[in-house]
Amino acid sequence: MLGSFASIVALALSTAEMTFFEHGFIPMVAFSFGSTVAFVLLWYLRLRSQSRHLRLIIDTVPVFIFAKDDKGRYLLANKMMAERMGTSSEEMNGTTDLDYGLPREEMEGYLAIDRAVLESGTTIEVPEYSLARKDGTLGWFKTIKVPYRQPGSNRQAILGVTLDITELKQAQLRVEESERRFKHLAHHDHLTDLPNRALFADRLEQALALARRESRRLALAFIDLDGFKEVNDSLGHETGDLLLKEAADRMRECIRASDGIGRIGGDEFVIFLRGVENAEVALSAVEKLRTAMERPIIIVDNKICISASIGVSIFPDHAEEERQLSRKADMAMYRAKAGGRNRVCLFDAAIDRF
Repeated sequence: MLGSFASIVALALSTAEMTFFEHGFIPMVAFSFGSTVAFVLLWYLRLRSQSRHLRLIIDTVPVFIFAKDDKGRYLLANKMMAERMGTSSEEMNGTTDLDYGLPREEMEGYLAIDRAVLESGTTIEVPEYSLARKDGTLGWFKTIKVPYRQPGSNRQAILGVTLDITELKQAQLRVEESERRFKHLAHHDHLTDLPNRALFADRLEQALALARRESRRLALAFIDLDGFKEVNDSLGHETGDLLLKEAADRMRECIRASDGIGRIGGDEFVIFLRGVENAEVALSAVEKLRTAMERPIIIVDNKICISASIGVSIFPDHAEEERQLSRKADMAMYRAKAGGRNRVCLFDAAIDRF
């Protein structure tokens, strides 16, 4: 649409300023001198009227309109363009972007696009770009450049039409941000911002696939907070939520960036540890997490003490598929709770028989 508008303006500018000779008028000897002068005057006034009408149009439309020669010198600029440069349309004639503070490197980039338009004889759409607007705010713009024959000559020039698309771009960015946030919320726990069950399962599958290719072990731990229900019931859900957030933060601090963590239920969390050499290394890492959960938590002047019961299974020692590995870590976690809570339990065949 912007390209069509630019082409129409280029044609109108060329037509409105053609001399009467270009319109096929040739004074004939049979005309009296007075008649010839009168005809020329009437035609000139008609062209001037067309030119003024066209100037009114291009000064009214809410876009930047300009024409440049092959050296980058302005041949024409509408009112909006001139105001953008802090000058008038008349004063812009013959100037270049360098006169308005544009770095030479950027101007060379504009000239390269102009040469491409002239050499191809076709319309070129400049990719969206950002630029400081007159009020100092950052704006987004879209420009179309078309070939344009200078009036009264055969020299080629460039006609440009630039549209301020800032509001459209901002709306697009808002939509993209909303989509990003919606996608994030769909895959993360709203309270702790940890991956939810679905996202954690997906990341665990990827981690297991990598472990298979590299023939390495992976540890999976199911974590249940001991005493959380009592805190939640006695001190309220708000305190319970703060407790869960603090517990999640402590768990994050206990694992590496390459490991994974998620919240899969009210007070249930899961983690996986990549590249563990053996069960002893995995248990040592998980024990640090259990110890971190023992430290008292202060919430609104309340000193809260909880603990964690943790069940661990190892890939590929205990299972090679995500579902079986998760089932066995969960069974080990329940064995830890049944054994007195606040402990780490590694899955073994005896638990499976139980």
